[in-house]
Order: sequence, then structure tokens, then C-alpha cells
Amino acid sequence: MNTRTLLNLSLPALLVAGATMAGASARAAADARAANAMAAKAEKSLSKRDTGAAVAWAERAVSLSPQDAAHRALLGRSYLRAGRFESARATLEEAVRLDGREGPTALNLVLAEIATGDWAGARRTLDEHAEKIGAADRGLA
Repeated sequence: MNTRTLLNLSLPALLVAGATMAGASARAAADARAANAMAAKAEKSLSKRDTGAAVAWAERAVSLSPQDAAHRALLGRSYLRAGRFESARATLEEAVRLDGREGPTALNLVLAEIATGDWAGARRTLDEHAEKIGAADRGLA
């Protein structure tokens, strides 16, 4: 196969691949914007103590942006405030796994572990994240 034939066969494939990647990138950006908007609505619902709406908005945000630790942490907080402690614990564990730098997320995980009766897990989480959780919060937990 000569170079010209190879180019004639490869060029359409490259164009299709490029268009597909551009479309996927645009879709990801649109999903991220929508997830951020839903997260803002969840935060607003939490501030109004409307936990049902907060959970619904946060779940939508996570479904659009599943690797976003902040959205998962928001969903975990929403579950925690709604009294859904097992869901809060699982979601906050995922948030900490995605981004373990956030002290408030780790603290909320400790609270969810306490609420589910996992005292040993709560102590372990406190120990693992002691430098990220303020002393006063650690003492209260």
C-alpha cells in the first residue's frame, strides 16, 4: 500500500475520531455546568432545611458528574441531614476516596459512622484525618 492510499484511508477515520472527541468534550463540559447548577440548588435547599429537595438535586449532580468529590460530599451531607445515615456513610466514603483532603467531608463521614453505630470506624477515620479536622470538631466527634 502506497502512502497516498494510506492517507486516503486514514484521513476520514481521523476526522470522525476528532469529531467524536470534540462532541464528547462538549458534552462533558455541559454535564459539568448542569451538575454545578444542580449542586447550587441542593445547597440552597439545605440552607432552607428542605432535605428532600437537597437530596434530589445532589443526586442529580452526582449522576452527571460522578467523579466530582465535592458533589459527592454534598450528597453525603444531604443524606446525613435527611437522616439517611447508611447512604450518607457510603457516599461520604466515596467522597473521601475521591479527594481525601477535605476535613469537613471526613468529619461528616465520622458523624455518619457514629450514627450507624460504627464506633471503631469513626475512631479510625478520626485518626486517619486528624490533621484535616479541627481540634474542636475532633473533640466533639
